[in-house]
Amino acid sequence: MSSSPTAVSAIAHSDRVSSPLSSSPPKQISPVPRTRSNQTQGTSPNKTVQNRPLSDIIGETFPPFDHQACIVTPFNNELNRDAAFERELSSMLLDAIIETHAWASTRPKHESSLAAQSIEQKIVSVMETEKEQDKTRQQLNHFVTQIKTALAALTGVIGV
Repeated sequence: MSSSPTAVSAIAHSDRVSSPLSSSPPKQISPVPRTRSNQTQGTSPNKTVQNRPLSDIIGETFPPFDHQACIVTPFNNELNRDAAFERELSSMLLDAIIETHAWASTRPKHESSLAAQSIEQKIVSVMETEKEQDKTRQQLNHFVTQIKTALAALTGVIGV
């Protein structure tokens, strides 16, 4: 529909005027949606202002709302992602619990074996000390015996 600006304003004026007997409000006019072809012809969107009657705007059909693609699919994707995360988290927690249990159950055995080794080392040390003391006692006893023998020999020599 190619019309001059005066024709557009005349049509717009006739659409706005309502008869006094009419109970309907005057029709509103909205601009025609711009397409790429309008903008590529060298006209800027600010220079060209075309108006459409309200009846054309009301008569337009809207594209159907795709609830499946807009709401259901993203929601299901998020649910699947959450379920996968929960499975992975549960697996990681189970691994951590099993490792902690294994560590806790082997720790007393390890600590008791370390304690047993420490006690055994102390016992060996005490036994070595006792052996040294026994040797020292035997040496002292041998020394005392030699002194007694020497004194007996000296007293026997002197007493004769």
